[in-house]
Formats: sequence, structure tokens, C-alpha cells
Amino acid sequence: MTSTPPSPLSSAAPATSFGEVGPDGTVFLRLPDGSQREVGQWAAGDSQAGLEFFARKYADLVTEIDVAAKRLADDRSTPAQAATIVERVRKSVLEPAFVGDMAASVHQRAFPESAMTLLGPRVVERYYRWQFLGDHPHPFAVGSWQDGELVGFV
Repeated sequence: MTSTPPSPLSSAAPATSFGEVGPDGTVFLRLPDGSQREVGQWAAGDSQAGLEFFARKYADLVTEIDVAAKRLADDRSTPAQAATIVERVRKSVLEPAFVGDMAASVHQRAFPESAMTLLGPRVVERYYRWQFLGDHPHPFAVGSWQDGELVGFV
């Protein structure tokens, strides 16, 4: 018997709760620090339909991450294929064109075994808040090592 996998959005707040559509149709993603970032335009219906359209883009990204992780775990993906997916996800996170819980879901799905993920969603959220705030006048990095291998960093 085959079970249907849960929706990528079923365990989190609805993706639409992470965005809004302005009066001119501009779609905004709500960032971890509470600010907003423009991610697109919507002119094909009411604002709820626009949010749902951009939330589906988020669901597609989350599904792509889940499938890639499964293929890697099952040894059905080459390192080059994995690198291509990681790069596409990185670009999607740096230049989002979706509405969804970027900080928690995308990071935790992309890096389920990272030290930051294991520390919990608040740590992930704080990291992305720091990333999105822009200029970093005093940059620093902290690494987490396990058995001589770098397993996470901030």
C-alpha cells in the first residue's frame, strides 16, 4: 500500500500568511525580521488568488528540495546533479519569487542534518534575519565541528 506524502505546507503556517499583495498588484514576501521584499506582480484576479499562486511556487521549491534529498539518500543522484539543485535553491532563497516560510521550512528541508537546523527554528530564523538585514559591519563566522568535519556554520 502506497501512502500519499504530506503536503509540503501541511506542517507549517499556510504559505500565504508570509506575504501580501499591495493595491497595485505588487506581491511581497514577509521576511524573518518583519520587513517585506517584493517578489512579483499579480494582475489576474483578487489578492488571495495572487497569494495562492505565489504560495504554489513556494510549495514547488519545497518539493524540489524534498525530492533531491530523497534521491541523494537513495544514491539515485550524482554530486553534480545535487550541486545543480543546491545552486538553484540558493538562488531562489537569495532572489525569492514566492511567498512562504523561507527561514524555517526551506532551510530545514535543504539542510536537515545541519547544526543550525538541529538547534531549532528560532536559530534558523535569527540567522536569516541577520542575512536579510543587509550590511554586516563586523562580520564573523562560527563553525560547528563533529568528528573533524564542519557540520554547520553561522
